[in-house]
Amino acid sequence: MIRYVFAHSRVQFHPAAWALTYAVMFVGLMVPTLFVLSLIFEAFGGSGVRLDYLTNAVVYGPVLFGELVRGHVKYWLGYRPEETCFPAIGIAGLATGGVFGATMAMKWGQELWLELLGWSGGVAALYLLVGWLIRLEEKKRRGSIRFG
Repeated sequence: MIRYVFAHSRVQFHPAAWALTYAVMFVGLMVPTLFVLSLIFEAFGGSGVRLDYLTNAVVYGPVLFGELVRGHVKYWLGYRPEETCFPAIGIAGLATGGVFGATMAMKWGQELWLELLGWSGGVAALYLLVGWLIRLEEKKRRGSIRFG
């Protein structure tokens, strides 16, 4: 499926296609798992476990938006699809954190827009950390870095 999407879409959309594939996979795995857990809890007299679709949307929506931003920024800066582009990763983290922070501020009815800056900066730092770790792993796999 992902090969079909890659072959029939623009390069900017490839990061979002990966994120969407993982989101579908995780939700597809969570639904039967939580259903079985719910049955087990109800069998022992406890309250059931439910899948909260709103929480999934609040998490996966900003991540998909951030991956679209990352793909577009990477393309606009002239990077090839296989190259690592840290400015695009940082901007994607800012976008993801901004959308998530705004969603949380609107959901809870508070106008704590200073938290929006915190979410944006925090998620940007997390994205950059994960991007750096992935880059290190790629270099280690190619043999460019030797540990130990």
